[in-house]
Amino acid sequence: MKQLLILACLITLSFKPILAQYNYGIKGGLNLTNNVVNQQSTINDSKYKPGIHFGFFASADVTENIDLQAELLYSGKGYRFVETAFSESGNLRLNYLNLPLLVGYKATDVIRLSIGPEMGYLISATTKFGSDKIDVGDKWDNKFDIGIAAGLDYTLNEKIFTGIRYSHGLTSVIRNAYISDNNGNSTGERAKFQNRTLQLTLGYLLK
Repeated sequence: MKQLLILACLITLSFKPILAQYNYGIKGGLNLTNNVVNQQSTINDSKYKPGIHFGFFASADVTENIDLQAELLYSGKGYRFVETAFSESGNLRLNYLNLPLLVGYKATDVIRLSIGPEMGYLISATTKFGSDKIDVGDKWDNKFDIGIAAGLDYTLNEKIFTGIRYSHGLTSVIRNAYISDNNGNSTGERAKFQNRTLQLTLGYLLK
């Protein structure tokens, strides 16, 4: 996590001397998240889980229509369990510190498209069934998450914007897991548990 914070600071501070026009501000909003296995289907008995994100961003113009943007965000991810005959409903909470590095394109005066890599550091992993909260960081043991993010921002006025973004995780949150058959025997195929996140955000420019 320390390395991620240092990288975010260096990227943000480098904008000012290199590029004349720069902006920074704060943002936050709603997450809708789930987890998929090997990019094929959601985990059995799972549902999208609501969460929040918030943090800071800095952007700098490269040309009249193209800019670079770095963000440092807290982001709550995971998914919900549905109630079954063997267990009650609950959720998995994966709390991340995320660093998106985005290239933006100003399609119009009010619409901006963006895409780029997103790096994350897992702060904590817990499950909750009823009133029971359990630390599962030993199972969800891959601290670093790498993905790609793409989105659209809409400018409301000189200071305020809103946006929607989709983040597609590429790495597995669990390091060593294997797919099992209906009898519980391993098939030998490695399982990749990957984050999927839809964000609805509201941002405010401080400069």
